[in-house]
Amino acid sequence: MSKSLTIQTLFIFTAKVYDKLIAIVFFIILSRMLTKEDYGTYRQVLLVFSTITTAGVLGLPSSVNYFVPRLNRLAQKSFLMQTVGLLAIIGFVCSVGLFASAGILSRAFDNAQLATLLRYFSVCLFCFMPTSFYISFFISVDRAFSASVISVIMASIKLGLILFAAFYYRQLDYIIYAWVIFLAIQFFIVIVKYKLWCGTCADRKKEIPLLTQMKFALPMGMASVIGVIMRRTDQFMVSGFFSTGEYAVYANGSLDLPFYTVITASVMAVLTPYLVKAFKENRVSDFTHK
Repeated sequence: MSKSLTIQTLFIFTAKVYDKLIAIVFFIILSRMLTKEDYGTYRQVLLVFSTITTAGVLGLPSSVNYFVPRLNRLAQKSFLMQTVGLLAIIGFVCSVGLFASAGILSRAFDNAQLATLLRYFSVCLFCFMPTSFYISFFISVDRAFSASVISVIMASIKLGLILFAAFYYRQLDYIIYAWVIFLAIQFFIVIVKYKLWCGTCADRKKEIPLLTQMKFALPMGMASVIGVIMRRTDQFMVSGFFSTGEYAVYANGSLDLPFYTVITASVMAVLTPYLVKAFKENRVSDFTHK
């Protein structure tokens, strides 16, 4: 790996570790500050949200790593707008679906409090999905440092909002409100960053049809769905058959320290666009010679 790629990987790795550390801090603090039932409800909300966002994006973020490095600047703009628009539609549909099915999930988990909180959180799906691929996109256009800076800023805003809600109000409802506010802020900042990168899009050039993008993305999306089923089945089973308080204990006990996966994720996030570009330019020798 060249020096440039190593530096980019270091930027992304640092940002991802920072974000993961903040998530662990949340779990530690909220475990102490909330009742066992409220903390279990909080983890159930995040369980539902993360499951929908992982499966619902249909592999579209993965298509960014493949198509964007192969395009010229004008076509990259068009592809970005196409992906944002498609994910915004998916996010809206998922938001409506979660709002409508919140009562069903609440009964399945035998947690009356869950329905109201899921309805509050449903708007987060629309805010999150169109911005879910911003790190992949900016890496693909050689803006790894910008991606890492945005990620650190977003994680810091999340830290401030949620800890303020936790320490000042000490109620689960306000922690959920803080999440909604954070994801709305992230949506605004990332969309503005997209717009600044694009400049004026009046001269967009479309090279990747929507059908071509979907043909590439859907198999990746199916793999994500299978992965979600494998990783989350135990948590849904515990939520459905045990009390909310017991699920809270299980959720913390089954928490994996994610740092080893962050290393591979950071390397591949930077390396994949480089590989795509190199193969397009027939620079296979880059991988066989020093």
